[in-house]
Amino acid sequence: MPEETKSPLEALIEPLEEFEYFADHQPAGDESLFERLYISLHVDEAQPDREYGVEIFFINDVTEVFGDQEEEEDAIIAQFMLILPFRIQIDAYLEVMRFCNLVNRMLPIGAFGLSEQDEAVYLRYCLAAESRAIPHNVLMEVVSAMEYACRAYASQFEALSTGAMKYDDIVREMEGNGQQLPSVGDPALFTNV
Repeated sequence: MPEETKSPLEALIEPLEEFEYFADHQPAGDESLFERLYISLHVDEAQPDREYGVEIFFINDVTEVFGDQEEEEDAIIAQFMLILPFRIQIDAYLEVMRFCNLVNRMLPIGAFGLSEQDEAVYLRYCLAAESRAIPHNVLMEVVSAMEYACRAYASQFEALSTGAMKYDDIVREMEGNGQQLPSVGDPALFTNV
């Protein structure tokens, strides 16, 4: 009997489990219009019941399902998406967006964003490739970078969302801890004189 072929997302479960991540595969079908893989991260030791889950899917599948794809694919795009497990209060949006902008300058990969519609902060990374086979070392690098970003910044996002801290307080705290906050460059370089 021939061995069953795993989908590219299913093939990621084994390397994830080797590093003690829980992964759940959801094939396209009745419950989902496109294939997805969910990964539970190890982020919050103080609140182990708090779920930090990454969802991986191919954007190409989404465009195909919704009829937006007309041409042959030039690239395959795998999206890694994580929503922080708490709601953002509407009066904290500006502070949260300012912090997203600051943190995104420091992250090696991915970017935080604010979804007003969902009242949530998310972390998103897109990987463009020639095929759907995500190399295991790349997968583990992305997952560990997302895990690091959540460990490093989720508590500050939550403090901003509840009003327990303000953006300027967090910046002072970071600078007080010796963290250098990167500049995007001298504004004079970007002005027409």
